[in-house]
Amino acid sequence: MNRVFTIVIGILISTFPNISYGCAVCYGDPQAPMTAGLNQAIFFLLGVIGFILSIVLSVGIYFFRRGKTINKAGING
Repeated sequence: MNRVFTIVIGILISTFPNISYGCAVCYGDPQAPMTAGLNQAIFFLLGVIGFILSIVLSVGIYFFRRGKTINKAGING
């Protein structure tokens, strides 16, 4: 199935080469509004991912510290 999919994609790209062009960020005008919009979208998504990962990290640190204080107090369950 994977080989058939690869062959179909190869035929489509060779038949319609305009679908395989790079986006404006890669090959377009660096001063174009589309390029600026794509760059802003990339940075926004990186910011969202960083925010979510920082929340996960802070919750992990919170649980680690809470577990340490519970063990020091001698309360086990």
